[in-house]
This record gives sequence, C-alpha cells and structure tokens, in this order.
Amino acid sequence: MTTLLVATPFLFSLLTFALGRTHRAAERLALVGAAAHLLITLLACLRLPHEQLDSSSRLVLFLTSFLYFAVVAHAQQWIPLARQIEGRSDARRVMASRPFLTCLWAFLGSMTLVAVARDPGLVWVAVEATTLFSAPLICFHRSAESLEAMWKYLLICSVGIALALFGTMLLGHAQHLARNGAINPVWYKAAFILALAGYGTKMGLAPFHTWLPDAHSEAPAVASALLSGTLLNCAFLALTRIAAFAPAELVPFINDMMLFFGAFSVAVAALFIIRQTDYKRMLAYSSVENMGLVLMLFALRESPCGGAYLVNLAGHSLVKVALFLVAGNILLAWGTRSIGAVKGLFSTHPAQAVLWLVGALMITAMPPSALFVGEYALIRQLVARPVLCLLTGISLLALFCGMMQSVLGMVMGEPAEGKLPLCVLPKGLAIAPALLLGISALLFGVLCFTFME
Repeated sequence: MTTLLVATPFLFSLLTFALGRTHRAAERLALVGAAAHLLITLLACLRLPHEQLDSSSRLVLFLTSFLYFAVVAHAQQWIPLARQIEGRSDARRVMASRPFLTCLWAFLGSMTLVAVARDPGLVWVAVEATTLFSAPLICFHRSAESLEAMWKYLLICSVGIALALFGTMLLGHAQHLARNGAINPVWYKAAFILALAGYGTKMGLAPFHTWLPDAHSEAPAVASALLSGTLLNCAFLALTRIAAFAPAELVPFINDMMLFFGAFSVAVAALFIIRQTDYKRMLAYSSVENMGLVLMLFALRESPCGGAYLVNLAGHSLVKVALFLVAGNILLAWGTRSIGAVKGLFSTHPAQAVLWLVGALMITAMPPSALFVGEYALIRQLVARPVLCLLTGISLLALFCGMMQSVLGMVMGEPAEGKLPLCVLPKGLAIAPALLLGISALLFGVLCFTFME
C-alpha cells in the first residue's frame, strides 16, 4: 500500500505530461487523480500498523493528500481565470497547465515519500526531491522576480539539504559506533545540530528562513498554499526522524535547542509582519512563526499536553492553505500584492473579505481556531520558564496586532478613486477556503476540551 501511495502521483505526473497541450484535460485529470490519492491515503491511515505509519506520519500524510485535493479542486477555476487575466500581457505570461501540473504531481509524490519513509537516508532523498520538483512551480508567472525567487529557493534549500545530508551521515556513524545498543552521544550531538540547521532551512526557521518570503510571495496561489501548508510539515517530520534516535542524556540539550530556535523564529516573524507591505509575504512570515511554535511544542512533547504540536501542525496547514487561496483570489481581482493598494474588500468582494478576515483571526490563534488550543498548551508549559514565556507572549501579541492592522485596512473602507478591482471573481473560488476554515473550527471544538482541561 505504501508503494501504491508513492507511485500514484508519479503515474499521474507521467499521464499529465503525455496529454500534450490540452489544458482542460490536464486540469480534470488532476482532480480525478487527487481524489484517487486521497482515497488510498484514507485506506492507508486506517489499515497500516503503527510500526509502518506512526501518529506524526499519519497526520502529515493525510494533510498532504487532503490539502492537495482541496487545492486542485480550487485550481479548476483559478488556473483558467489566471491564464485569462494575467496572460493578456506578454511581460507576464503564465506557465502552461501541462508542465505546471506535471511538477505539481511529482511534488505530491515526493512529499508522500517523506511521510511514509522511516529510514533517515530515504527521508533525506525524499526531502531533496521536494526541492527539485517544487522549484519550477514558483516560476508560474514567468517574471524576473519569480525566476529570482526560484533560484534563491534552490540555492538556500540546497545548502540546507547538504547540511542535513552531512547530519544523516554522522547519525549513521554514531549508530555504527554504538555500544550495548546505546548510540554514541558525541557524534549524535553533531548530527542533530547539522540536521536542525539543514531541515530547519526547509522548515523556514529563523535565521534560515530567507528563501521563504520570496518563494511564497512569487509562487502562484495554488503552489504557495502547498509550499506553506504541506512542504513545511514534511521538513518538520524529517527533523523528528533524526530526533527519535536521541540518547536519553542528550534529550534536554536537544529540547533546549528546539525551544531556542522556535522562540527566535516567532520573534523574527513578529518583527517583519509589523512592517510588512505585501500581503503574501505577510502570510509567509506567519508560516515562519507557526513552524517555530510547532517546534517549541514538539520540544515539550513529554509534558501533559505533549500531543499539542500535532494540533498546531494541522491547524496551521488548514488555515494557511485557505489564506493563500484567498490571497490568490485577491491578487487576480486587484492585480497587486500591496496591502496599501487594496481597500474596501467588503464592498467589492464581500465573500473574499469575510474569508480573509476570519482566516487572519484564526491564523493568529483566535477562537474558534485549532491554533488557539496549541498556543494555550504552549503558554501553560512555558509558565515554568518565565523569561521565555514573556518573550513568546509579546511576540504573539505583536504578530496579532501587525496582521490585523493590515487585514482590517484591506477589508474596510472604500476603494480609492481610480483603483478599482480588475474583475469580479466567481463564487466558486470561495468554496475551498471556506471548507478549510470550517474544518479548522470543527477541530477546535473537538480538541479544546482535551488540551484545556
């Protein structure tokens, strides 16, 4: 079943490539294939034993497949409209559906392999494959900015993956030197530090995050949604694979490192969101913040609220994919990523305005967001570390204020004279984001009593 899971996306990638220049056929095939992969994923999550698929892998695999289906369903209307609006200008041509969807399928296959692989070496191969297959997606608009963002993504992530490879090799050496079943602590410490820097780069942890704002802002909405909502999860899962080998005497050291880099990521994201003028980059820095929170919660996994990192992982993926899809809709309607240039969304696109405002509230952990449960659990555990608790609380407050100032400025008021939207958006473009936000709210209702008792 795991072979079928990994092979299905690559098979559809080949079928899509074989379709030639038929746009609609490739887009419809993508929807059929995404539904098939989701069905296989559900069967795998229900039938595979824990030894083959642990809780983290099960969640990452399901989120990857489900969100891919939601994004592809959204793309059925979004891609034709993007081709119609943005393709009018020779200076901003859009990529054809066949190469775009071919890479998108291969991207799904490599992320699926990350989720089901258990060997650290195979996990590294799969993470490297996600970089190679996702990079062309950033160039959907074929602009100089998107090309620069793609090369920046390739360069920085390749350096990070090289560090992760070195860490994986040192882990193997530490296992080779193991005595009486105990892994060598000195070599393991070096392996984990390199893996944290390497996979932390792919996760978007500060200060290794510099590729993320450019890639997320320049990529099309359907690619940005997957880069943020699923790819970052895969990088986090790869890091946990290395952490699972930690000798008992090194667990406190490893947890302290993860707490430091997690808190630092939250603080850096807060500083950049406060002064942000691009709403897609604002969402990108929100991803830096949330992956930092996930890492902090994972470092506290031995606490009574140890499973809260899975809640934050799921909550961030659902809400962030919804927000990037809405951001893509706003970009199509207004033709700009500038926060200051978009005004009066409630009067021009009320459905998108509601989704944008509700999504912004939920990504900043306001109820009924599943992220509220995770952040509440985190603050409860950080009370024993007052300095770290205070710094994290201030950063989260700054993130909320900075994001809501930008979002409220976009949805309220009236459009400036001479700056009206370029088009009226189809109502169908609100379905997928609304569904994802609704699921996050449902998740909050189910889990809040578990972690807040």
